[in-house]
Amino acid sequence: MDAYLADPRCGFNLDPAGLKAMFDGAARAAAATDRVRADLPLYIACGEKDPINGELALLHALEQRYRSAGLTDVTVVTYPDARHEILNETNRADVVTAMIDWLRAHHLTQGDGDQ
Repeated sequence: MDAYLADPRCGFNLDPAGLKAMFDGAARAAAATDRVRADLPLYIACGEKDPINGELALLHALEQRYRSAGLTDVTVVTYPDARHEILNETNRADVVTAMIDWLRAHHLTQGDGDQ
């Protein structure tokens, strides 16, 4: 954690152009949800303290867009004390384990004997 806090490339805010580009990209992605195969299993995970998702409001809207587009196998996992970068949080091992377990349950891994 100390190394992260000391790194000048971490913990910065986006400038207006960066924020606009991020939200423009999110809007394009949201508009494309109806082009996702309905039989595609989807795993969405985020930290509940992620300042970007509006206290999970944006996460729930994303989930609903996929469900409205016809996806039926949508798994949503949230981590109560995690923020935006869940793969770099203190509970990283739990996050990775849950993702791998989901992949195995959906037979989406290779070489682990589950297929």
